Amino acid sequence: MNKNIAEFASKLNYQDLPEPVISIIKYSFIDAIACALFGSTKLWSEMARDVVASEIQKGTCFFPSFPKGGLPPSSAAFLLGSYCHAFELDNLRFPGAGVHPGAVIMCPLVALAREYGLSGRKLIASAVVGVEALSRLGLATKHSLENRGFHAPGVIGPVGGAIACAAALGANSSQIMNASGIAASMSAGLLAFAKSDGGGMIKRLHLGRSAEASVRAATLAVRGFEGPDTAVDGQFGLLEAFCPEFNKVALTEELGSRWESLSICFKTFPAHITAHAPLMAALELLKTHKLLISDIAKITVYASKKVVSHHNIKQPHDIMQAQYSVPFCVAAGLVVDLSDPENFNSDLLQNPVLQAILQKIEVCEHVGRVEHSWHARVRIFMQDGQEVENDAAQFRGLPTMPMSDEDISRKFQLLTKGVTTPDRLLSDLMEMEKSEFLPPLV
Repeated sequence: MNKNIAEFASKLNYQDLPEPVISIIKYSFIDAIACALFGSTKLWSEMARDVVASEIQKGTCFFPSFPKGGLPPSSAAFLLGSYCHAFELDNLRFPGAGVHPGAVIMCPLVALAREYGLSGRKLIASAVVGVEALSRLGLATKHSLENRGFHAPGVIGPVGGAIACAAALGANSSQIMNASGIAASMSAGLLAFAKSDGGGMIKRLHLGRSAEASVRAATLAVRGFEGPDTAVDGQFGLLEAFCPEFNKVALTEELGSRWESLSICFKTFPAHITAHAPLMAALELLKTHKLLISDIAKITVYASKKVVSHHNIKQPHDIMQAQYSVPFCVAAGLVVDLSDPENFNSDLLQNPVLQAILQKIEVCEHVGRVEHSWHARVRIFMQDGQEVENDAAQFRGLPTMPMSDEDISRKFQLLTKGVTTPDRLLSDLMEMEKSEFLPPLV
């Protein structure tokens, strides 16, 4: 990774951060923990936990569903990252660049917190370091690696997470360079799940592996283990190996003056982010024009080229593929309230009303100018000949339409209603900068 990033990461302090950056990073910790608590209840999460628990480890990280003896940081990070991404609810960067801060930065930091006695302010500053580095790496890839079939969060996540974890451990700039160099060789993740007849559980694991690699690379680096300083932007480095297109300048562009942390987006629905704009647009049309779904003749979704190539899945084989499918998510959101993630369940795969609507949805590439890659336009054709259209460039959760304290709290409470947590967990996390330690999670 570029030496300027390592230097920035080794010197940034909590006192250097603007208040809006502090607030959104706290939101990201709260969101990540809530997503992990909810995700921990899923079958695939239980499978991962059982494998880890069978290794008979003990440690200082405690979390609902963990073994009673706790887990060491790397194992804890693996599970927390997997839990966080277990149901397509975790936060990410806007516009899309394969950056999922909650799962690959906040989760490994949570895994380290008790072992190393990290204060709330240290966690926040370290998270900012990771987000700033990871977001710029995502921009440098030009999101082109997914055109080759790589899943971006699994490829770039270890590098940003390792930088955050190394900073949290008090690493100097040389050690941070080594951490990123080690982490780059832990990059992995394929998009095969999107085009297969099953196996979607693996998508959840990509971010768990990123979080685990983040901890492992950072702890190796602070003990003197070395990684190549060219592992990201040099010959045979990450950018050259994974990306058909890339822009090295983006790695350090406006570093320290433009806060990428302010680009974090928070999800409303348990669905791929590219489904949010068309679903919200369709719901608004139904509400505004008092339309009945039984009277719909056709729905056309205009979206990005990548949505057409990667997310236009008409007959998903499992829940993961369903959440990755834009037409399925739009149809599902017209049948059930997807703001409650419990409603996105396997019954939807065979729901006759949903299936009838799904057959009426077509996804086409945008014609004309668009504002960003998540921008969508929805046109609904009714059986009586009426046509209505909605353009959705902005939606709640984007930095331009941010969630409030109340929105974040509501999502936290919704996701944790089925999990036992300390009574003051949410309020303590809202004021984590005042704490000498991360609030107990159990």
